[in-house]
Amino acid sequence: MDAGSVTPEPQPGNPKPRVFRVPASAAIINRYGFNSEGGEMAERRLKHRVDRGAHAAGGILGVNLGKNKTSEDATADYTQVVPQQAPHCAAHVA
Repeated sequence: MDAGSVTPEPQPGNPKPRVFRVPASAAIINRYGFNSEGGEMAERRLKHRVDRGAHAAGGILGVNLGKNKTSEDATADYTQVVPQQAPHCAAHVA
């Protein structure tokens, strides 16, 4: 399972439309821009899944980490989100 892109603070992502098809190349261009409800909301959702046994059978839960678009310190963004999300991911590795 993949929880998607999590940024430290909520952000809306890029203006819509943000997905484009290129039929001649059989391609899709994704310009979502890390639309995210923020690290705290992601943590609550992951904790809720753990509490109700959603991953009791094991498996891997991945969380993609992103910096906020307006951030001036990407390292600070990642160091804020990693410890917040990691406990919920590591608990599900079989």
